Amino acid sequence: MLGKVLVVLSILLAAMSPVVTVAKEQSPEETGCVRSIPQPIINKSVFPNSKFVLKNIDYGAVIVPLGLETVEFNNGDKLVITNSGCEYFMLSFEFETSQGKGDVADAKYWFARSVELMRQTEKGINKSIDLSQGIKALEDYSKGNTNPLIDQDVDYGGQDIRSFFKLEEVKKLANNKFMVRVSFSVGPL
Repeated sequence: MLGKVLVVLSILLAAMSPVVTVAKEQSPEETGCVRSIPQPIINKSVFPNSKFVLKNIDYGAVIVPLGLETVEFNNGDKLVITNSGCEYFMLSFEFETSQGKGDVADAKYWFARSVELMRQTEKGINKSIDLSQGIKALEDYSKGNTNPLIDQDVDYGGQDIRSFFKLEEVKKLANNKFMVRVSFSVGPL
């Protein structure tokens, strides 16, 4: 009996999970999303070791296009940029870096490190994507708060359309590396 229950639960969970496929470019009308299809944002002349893959996440009622861009830095660090959103424009920067130390719970330290990582990356972002306001807001928040909070939306602009960032997560990895994920979002569009 327990075996049958587990099989039924597995089938139900599989049916509820989104389906991820390699994407062909589709119009907003085809996907059901307001925003356009994600495009590469890395300037290959600055970061030549980058790769872009476009995927679709099918939630049934809507297909969300997802761009994944991976950058391998000369120092061995790695960056994965997730370009996603349907009603929102979201860029998530996940760094795997050896440029860190200390306690992952030290939010003040990791906000400052996030600013440095984003400043180093900003030079290689296509000029059509302007992250300067978001990075400045991240820096101001980092300097102006004695106890900044990880995994909390912080608004920095937009009267009608909200702009916000979030230091989503910091965790210790093997080989004295850290994963630092910071995101910038605009919306709803």
